[in-house]
Amino acid sequence: MPFAYFKQHRKDKVVKKHLGKFQTVLDEGQKKAIICSLFHIANGDGEYHNKEHEFIVQTSDLLGYSLPSSSRKMAGEFMKMEQSALFTQLNSLNAAQKDWYSITAYGMIHSDNKALEEEFNILKVFFGIMDISMDHFEKVIQQSDVFKD
Repeated sequence: MPFAYFKQHRKDKVVKKHLGKFQTVLDEGQKKAIICSLFHIANGDGEYHNKEHEFIVQTSDLLGYSLPSSSRKMAGEFMKMEQSALFTQLNSLNAAQKDWYSITAYGMIHSDNKALEEEFNILKVFFGIMDISMDHFEKVIQQSDVFKD
């Protein structure tokens, strides 16, 4: 999982390269859309696992986005976000931010050690809206040092 790597190598160039300054250049709407999309991916299989929740909390912390105090409130907040607003915010990310999102979404799918087709299908919907091809996604993951030992 990437966050264990981040904690262990917090000062390494790889981590700094992956994180860049995204937490300071994303606006609150973009941060909310990223977290909301991760929440929808996590729920793609009909269950919201503890490790998926931990991943979302850690991503929120990295981005400087404040989550509601409980999972129930968080679910309510994200379910209220209009689909058009979610897609508009995600599509407003620049190319480097979309690459970062791709890596983070990949981590979300694998956070509970069960990468399921349902979760991946939701990710593909987000990628379609964001104009991220599967070929580009695979290239980004292959080139990323975050998932290498």
